[in-house]
Amino acid sequence: MPLETPQDLPPILVHGTFWQHWPSILLKGLSCRGRTHIHLATGLPGHPGVISGMRPNCEVAVFVDGPLALAGNADGFLLPKYFKEALQLRPTRKPLSLAGNEEAECQSGPKHSSRGKRII
Repeated sequence: MPLETPQDLPPILVHGTFWQHWPSILLKGLSCRGRTHIHLATGLPGHPGVISGMRPNCEVAVFVDGPLALAGNADGFLLPKYFKEALQLRPTRKPLSLAGNEEAECQSGPKHSSRGKRII
């Protein structure tokens, strides 16, 4: 069934992403990145009823106002003004600020070497 009206959508939807994309998402919003849509789930991986919608290894979850999610702009972006909250998923769960302080948000994420290993 296509989701074409705000009434068709749950009140909150979730987009999973990785730390490397978070600063851009925080500034510009979620992007369809050349696809026809932005992937959104009804909850986090492992929550009851959530079958798919995001990779289980996502590091950041962005919670979006569901009914307003249809309001993406002509450039394929769902703007940050539609974000309700953000959550760091790894290495531990904690809330993230949506205030737009890119430097602080980047510093709060886990650091990785060029080989993908975590740096403490």
